[in-house]
Amino acid sequence: MSYNNELALHCFPVDFSGPYHHLGLPFHGRGFPPAGLHYHPCRGFCEYSLEPAFIRKRNERERHRVRCVNEGYLRLRQHLPQEFEDKRLSKVETLRAAIDYIKHLQRLLEMDVNRMQISQEGL
Repeated sequence: MSYNNELALHCFPVDFSGPYHHLGLPFHGRGFPPAGLHYHPCRGFCEYSLEPAFIRKRNERERHRVRCVNEGYLRLRQHLPQEFEDKRLSKVETLRAAIDYIKHLQRLLEMDVNRMQISQEGL
């Protein structure tokens, strides 16, 4: 017997004690079979995953990448001034606020350098 590496089959036991057990059906009348599961008379409920392993791995890498990007935005928000603390910022708003804050800090540094130059000239 040959097996297809790209097909994953997961089976779950069937409970025939529901209201339809006299018909030989394992359904309980509320959303059964569960989404994504198929009923097999000998095996019970089965989940068929037809996507190849490389697609599952690619999707997991993408989910990890998105989590890392979102964590980066969260860390960036933590460094913004407190005026943005209570406001839920989108990613674009976060980037714009960070750019404005950096420009503000640069202006403060330039002002401080100018003051130091003026005070040194007065000596």
